[in-house]
Amino acid sequence: MITQEELKRLFHYDEETGDLTRLVKTCRGVKVGDIPRALNTQGYKRVRINSKLYYQHRLIFLYMEGDTPSYVDHINGDKSDNRWSNLRPATPMSNACNIGKRSNNTSGYKGVYWDKRRQKWCAKINVEFRNKHIGYFTTKEEAYSAYCTAAYRYHGDFANVT
Repeated sequence: MITQEELKRLFHYDEETGDLTRLVKTCRGVKVGDIPRALNTQGYKRVRINSKLYYQHRLIFLYMEGDTPSYVDHINGDKSDNRWSNLRPATPMSNACNIGKRSNNTSGYKGVYWDKRRQKWCAKINVEFRNKHIGYFTTKEEAYSAYCTAAYRYHGDFANVT
C-alpha cells in the first residue's frame, strides 16, 4: 500500500472538485497536471501508481486522514463523485444501507413490491443483512412511505430511500 507521504508527493487533491492531479510524471503517457478519470465497470474512479491500480476514493481518505477505513461510502450514491464532503467512513452494514433502488424493481419505489397472493403492496427493509417485513398496504405510495420511515429509523444517516 502506498503511504500518505508518497501519495502527496505524486498528487494534489482538490477537495472541492474531488480531483486528484498528477504532480510527478511516473510513467510513459502520463503528464504532470493530468487528472486521472478512468472508471471501472462499477463506476468507481481508479488510478495506477507503480503498476498497481487503486480506487481514488480510498486514496483520498489516505491523503486527507493518513489512513483508509475498511469501507468508504459515497453519500450521494455517485461512485465517481470524490469530493471530500461526499465521502465518509462506513461499515459493511452501513455501506449496504446506502444502496439505491434495484435495477429489477417493478413498483418504482425502493423496498416496495406487489404481493400477488394477498393482492396488496408489501414493504420490506434489510436490517443487519436480514429482511424485515414492514407491512401490507393498499397503495404503493403508502408502502413506500412506511419503507421511508423504517429506513430512517433503522439506517439513520445512511438511509437511501431513492
